Amino acid sequence: MVVQVTSSDRDHHIYGMVYRAFIILVVALPILLQMSCIVILVKDWTADLIEPRRRFRLITLSIMVLFDLYWLFAEIINHYFYFKYFFHVITVSEILVLFFLIFRLIKTDNSFFELNKFPILKTQSISQTGDNDPLVLDLGKYMDQEKGYRQEKLSIGKLAKELSIQEYLLRRLINQKLGYRNFNDFVNQYRIEEAKYLLATTEMQILNISMEVGFSSIASFNRIFKNFVQTTPTSYRKAKQMEQSPQK
Repeated sequence: MVVQVTSSDRDHHIYGMVYRAFIILVVALPILLQMSCIVILVKDWTADLIEPRRRFRLITLSIMVLFDLYWLFAEIINHYFYFKYFFHVITVSEILVLFFLIFRLIKTDNSFFELNKFPILKTQSISQTGDNDPLVLDLGKYMDQEKGYRQEKLSIGKLAKELSIQEYLLRRLINQKLGYRNFNDFVNQYRIEEAKYLLATTEMQILNISMEVGFSSIASFNRIFKNFVQTTPTSYRKAKQMEQSPQK
């Protein structure tokens, strides 16, 4: 028996495939967007020194997770016990969550969003600031004298343990007394300052310098060095060599 496939059947089949692909896209796109948001929220959360922004990230992440659990639970309940206004309730819930997040954003100032603002490098060490706070002096000793910044993947938690103080106190100290918004900026200042010295005074390979001062890869070293100094390590070394060469 030969079954003839008409053009109408083919069109219907193609339409069905396109429709299923569209449904998959509609379902997958919000999931991918939410995963991207979670990555952004979690990224550098520990290194962020601004408490209101840290709390906002945590609250937003918690809301997203709780809403997903609520939506999943509601879907299960609606599957077994049909609820006429199910989609209306979900839509209203989404609107309420959205308005809550927008309200939180409106209440913040511009500095709240400065996630990657690099500070101007300081020419003096912490111990030379004149601050007699014991915590500041201990931090200065560890960073200036013991060169603790050379420790690869140094986190604020590790540094707090080294100084035997609570993490929130160290976070507040670096932010409010030293003026840094991000812990990585604070540590990288020291690393870049030493890297500049080594580039100008030694013949060490740039890869070795990056490892010496505490960077885990040459790529991250090059990127952060350029953000701080506005030029590449190679160009910085060449410029210093030209400055030091005798004038003819």
